[in-house]
Amino acid sequence: MPRPDHTPVASRGHALEFNGSTSVHVPSLQALGEVLNSFELEFWVLSSYTRPSTLFHAGANDALFALSLNEPMPGGGPVPEDAVDSGWCTMHFTLRDDQQRCVSGFVCYPVLDGQWHHVQWCVEDASANRMHACMDGMQLSITLCDEGGPCDWPQLTEGLQIGAAVSKLANVCTSHFIGSLSDVALWSSSPRRHAIARWPLSHAVGPTALDVVGGHDAAVTRGHWDIAGFPASAGLFNGLNAYVDLGCVGDFGAYLRRCGVEFWIRPRTGQGPCCIFDSIDGDQGGLRLSLRPGAGGTPALLALSVQDSHQRLLTAEAPCPIDNGQWRHVCWRVEDSEQRRVSLEVDGEWIEVSISPTSSPSPPTEFKAWARSAVLGR
Repeated sequence: MPRPDHTPVASRGHALEFNGSTSVHVPSLQALGEVLNSFELEFWVLSSYTRPSTLFHAGANDALFALSLNEPMPGGGPVPEDAVDSGWCTMHFTLRDDQQRCVSGFVCYPVLDGQWHHVQWCVEDASANRMHACMDGMQLSITLCDEGGPCDWPQLTEGLQIGAAVSKLANVCTSHFIGSLSDVALWSSSPRRHAIARWPLSHAVGPTALDVVGGHDAAVTRGHWDIAGFPASAGLFNGLNAYVDLGCVGDFGAYLRRCGVEFWIRPRTGQGPCCIFDSIDGDQGGLRLSLRPGAGGTPALLALSVQDSHQRLLTAEAPCPIDNGQWRHVCWRVEDSEQRRVSLEVDGEWIEVSISPTSSPSPPTEFKAWARSAVLGR
């Protein structure tokens, strides 16, 4: 595959830009599920985004196929700051079957320098833990993290997500990628090498990314930007006695380690501190979203609190100009509460978040189903 030059790529639109809300969903890839023991993933990537993000994610039941950037190194150590400044990052590949047998590996390479890079990740034999990675034609050393390779593959009926991970429990996309991807291809390596699917990924495709090989066309979603203007209907809360009792949505409480909350909001001018969503249960933990309007020209403060069943609290706060009487689209993502990974997106833009406490809890967090009602607007 010829290396794309940045200027022609941009002029002919032969790349798809991912802005932090964009993702590409392939509805079904059963053909990939049949060859996961020996296959190859190939693509071009351009990015300088240094937050943890997911390039590819496919899951069915407990099985998983994923490729992510900027994950912590084995043993918990981050990539050194001087390496990050020069574009170095980790690339983490995970393959797990429905019996929880896993093969995963890390490579470190200067992918995030704002230039195009060609990536090939080849699984030679997953059951024997044999795989290799090539970046720009150079084979890299892989740090393998598991010993027992997977071998029992389900059908990937839930498809493949490109540019984000999918939380089945919360039904949201998380860990969005920011950058550009081009010429994504999946190859079967056995008994002979042949293409399963190939998506050139182009701005010209509109809402559909065509598979030029196997007919696995994908839907391009641009998150907030796919929603025109503002909601067609809304509930009015007066700050006194108007609220919505959602009843006991108890099952959601068990999923707070990785979850998401997405909503539209338009605070009135002069709005005081308020609770947007509350489900904190003293015994079982819970989730709370709140807003504290700014004063003296300072922006409003959005806050998210997650509490586990041991009353250990994680709080994330972010200043945001949200209290000006305009509709705003808000998306909180708890990517991993135990690892203190929380992100906030307002109107499709990432907002810097302050998280406390900064250290992970010991013992690990534990979430249970809620025993009390959840409330909107109080």
